[in-house]
Amino acid sequence: MDEPWLWDILTGPVTEPVVNMCAEIPFETLNTINNNHAVPGKHHYVKSVFFAKSQTAVTPKVFEKFVAVSKKSEIKYTIFHEYYSGKTISGRSSDATAYFHREKTGLFLALATWESESPENEKIAIENCTALAKLVVDAESAPLNVGYGNYSKTICPETKL
Repeated sequence: MDEPWLWDILTGPVTEPVVNMCAEIPFETLNTINNNHAVPGKHHYVKSVFFAKSQTAVTPKVFEKFVAVSKKSEIKYTIFHEYYSGKTISGRSSDATAYFHREKTGLFLALATWESESPENEKIAIENCTALAKLVVDAESAPLNVGYGNYSKTICPETKL
């Protein structure tokens, strides 16, 4: 990493949250958090995976990869770690509703955004978002292909980007 001071901050002892945004919020509000990163008129690729374990051990690796793929790139990346208490979700059987992964109450999401239509940018975005998500699932031997859908002209041609 070219910014060793930043790495020292991220890997040093954490005595308080970097940003404490913990609060109970309505689900509808939660689903708007990434709206300003996924604005209409641009090209987007989203990759997400669920996780159960704390991500403290893998977060520095994710951040290092995030910095590496973001450098000198036309593609802008945003990463989210969403944590849910799981108390209500896990209180029902896995076949009670469509929410089947009750033991994995966290969500990691990688979002790539770029301006000009380009098959090469799309290919790079898919590779990089998948690599970021893979770091998370490898930390707990989880499947890589479970999460939100991925929206692109290649994967979902009827979608207007």
